[in-house]
Amino acid sequence: MPVPADATGPRGADAPLGPDDPVGPGGWLGAAGALRMRVETPENIVLELPLAGVTRRCGAWLIDTGIRAAFVFTAAFLMIPIACAGLGDFAGGAFLLLLFFSEWGYFTLFEAFQGGRTPGKRAFGLRVVRTDGGPLTFWPALVRNLLRFADALPILLSPPPHVMGAVPLYGLGALCCTLSPRGQRIGDLFAGTVVIRTHPATPPKQPVILDKIAPLDRSLISGPKPPRSTLATVDEYLARRGVLDHERGHQLALPLALAVARRLKYGGDPAGVKVYPMAFLARVWATYLRPEEEATEEPAPRDRLRGGRR
Repeated sequence: MPVPADATGPRGADAPLGPDDPVGPGGWLGAAGALRMRVETPENIVLELPLAGVTRRCGAWLIDTGIRAAFVFTAAFLMIPIACAGLGDFAGGAFLLLLFFSEWGYFTLFEAFQGGRTPGKRAFGLRVVRTDGGPLTFWPALVRNLLRFADALPILLSPPPHVMGAVPLYGLGALCCTLSPRGQRIGDLFAGTVVIRTHPATPPKQPVILDKIAPLDRSLISGPKPPRSTLATVDEYLARRGVLDHERGHQLALPLALAVARRLKYGGDPAGVKVYPMAFLARVWATYLRPEEEATEEPAPRDRLRGGRR
């Protein structure tokens, strides 16, 4: 998941990973394996996208290639009885269509409709997103995969009669990923996409402490309600607060809290927002995102007396 970047870092720049990153800045992953790309949303919130290195992308490609190969060989096995039944031309044409889908449709459809992830990318914790941090859509997915033939160069060809004798070596794509500041291959450069790493986590969705947080004083708010995307970022941050230590949580919460305070034109103590950004975000959550509770409380004694007198 993309997370708000440290407020002290430069916006719109790429920064090295820290020593606690599981990949680390060393090794032969290249620049992309040791960088985070920073993008700024329309709400002036800076997000960090940890870029994927060549090694992980190669592993994901091997898994996807294995799945495609299994699909093709299974289809070829099923075509044998059809060809033996005198429908050889039909079986040959259907097999060529399956080969075409395996080569050009597999990556495009998975990335466009599965959140930028193929089965191989999901296994290695990778995702394709746009360079502005937005989710991948169909046309960028189509462009980046149509240009896969250029990234696959050079191609190793075996002499006939081997029909499946073309082996993509992806030397040009690997070279482009290594030299690109954002780890982009040729298809990524034309489609405006990058491959990032994701970190799965299963924190509690609603921390217990939020039940005790009071909402913001409406008299101190003169700006409009934050957009849905900003509130979703606040909710996602608070959901993952349990997996962060206090120092890192403060660093991630500060730019988000300042952006939300500017949006709301918050008239409270600005020093309080800077010193306690996590508490401020919790109060924003309580103001705009807390589920409405059913009115199940018993009436006060005075109300009961009034009801009895009636």
